[in-house]
Amino acid sequence: MKLLIALEDAILARHASSHLSSCGHDVTVAADVDDALELLASGLPPSVMLVGGSCARVSLLLATCAELPPARRPYVILHGQGLDADDPLGHAAADVDDFLVGSCSGREMEARVRLATRIMALESQAASARDWLVFAATHDAVTGALTRSAGLDALDRELARAARETSSVGIAAIEVRGAIAIRDEHGTVAYDLLLQGIACRVRDALRTYDILARASAESLFAVLPGVDASSAESVASRLRDCIDGTPFDVHVASVSVTCAIAITTAVGDADDESTALLARAEASIPAVIDAARLPSRPRLRASIRVRGSAYPTIRVKRGLLS
Repeated sequence: MKLLIALEDAILARHASSHLSSCGHDVTVAADVDDALELLASGLPPSVMLVGGSCARVSLLLATCAELPPARRPYVILHGQGLDADDPLGHAAADVDDFLVGSCSGREMEARVRLATRIMALESQAASARDWLVFAATHDAVTGALTRSAGLDALDRELARAARETSSVGIAAIEVRGAIAIRDEHGTVAYDLLLQGIACRVRDALRTYDILARASAESLFAVLPGVDASSAESVASRLRDCIDGTPFDVHVASVSVTCAIAITTAVGDADDESTALLARAEASIPAVIDAARLPSRPRLRASIRVRGSAYPTIRVKRGLLS
């Protein structure tokens, strides 16, 4: 445990440093509150900070700690000696985690540090659990993409950014043709593997700051900052090639699917809402399907083995054997 001691009482500071160091803690002693401020400014990240002194200087130190990022913010134990006797914490109570008043033994200091360690561990666990819950609530469990609602929230943010910067934003509606048929033929495990593979390829084809979300059982959508009507076709072609080009291995078979992609764009000065923009993109899918005459059934490729011998590959397309 890293500790920073910033006490104006030099005798108490030496006593605390000696005892806490003997207990195995990594202790740094600041000459005064100003020295502690310099140590914090230099990037020293103590886990626990024991402070005490005049109200004005201590309040400044506590305010500095409160402005640090949560990951670097130390657990603050305030020693009340030298503060207002009627209110040992003074007006800085909101920034203090624990306090000691008057003279205190080394054992009491060590007990408070152990308590700080336990509290910080619980806070870390709570933060991890909160982060996991937020991720689970905003991400699709199969593809790892954002959920529909989280994707629309991201689109709202990009539309607001486009309005501020007078730029454009595009949304690509991606409908996979034949995924449900593969689920009916091979089961949900193969279906999940297919969707995972599609999401992985689409993410690779997108830019690092583009956003992918799952819209429904067979459809995804991507938020494309900066994409306008002139670049929409090249983006759609790149996304289409990553899905249509190579079969997907779903363990029980190698399957090929096709997709229909429609991209709608909005400029910053337009009064567009995310739901309406996605609806326009999805409404364009049937026209894309008709223009491309995409098949509604997937092409399957399976290899059958009997007694260790591999029979010739059977190709299935639209229910016909060839």
